[in-house]
Amino acid sequence: MALLRRCLVIFLAFLAASLAASIVIAIGVSIVVLITQGSQLEAGLVGAAAGTVPVMVPFVAITALLPTVIVVTFAEVRRSRSFWFYLIGGVAIAIVSLLEFAFFIFLAGLVKGPYRPINASTLIFLIAGVAAGLVYWALAGRDAGRWREQPRT
Repeated sequence: MALLRRCLVIFLAFLAASLAASIVIAIGVSIVVLITQGSQLEAGLVGAAAGTVPVMVPFVAITALLPTVIVVTFAEVRRSRSFWFYLIGGVAIAIVSLLEFAFFIFLAGLVKGPYRPINASTLIFLIAGVAAGLVYWALAGRDAGRWREQPRT
């Protein structure tokens, strides 16, 4: 029963972390658009950014699923509850997700010429990974491996 409860907590924390990463990506892309277009903040841009979040959450969750399973399994087995572990894990997962994203862009033929992933999107993905890692740590990571401990009597 404890394992089933833990799996539910992990799944819900993963969804919350995906939501946090999606919000950071939407805000980051909005900032990049504002900087590159030189326009003032408009209500339409804010609305468009907010509207992309529900669409982005499944995308973020799918691209981050496999690396997250690896990191979370490692954390549960090793009982890693460190804030820094999840911060670095979130960044590592963001790097893998960015590489997946770049690969899919390459396969789709959306980029003419060489694709340079070291740009504003790299920074946005890394900040999103930090946010996701911290949200996951706050909801589930602080109790990693506790389900295996014997209750005190």
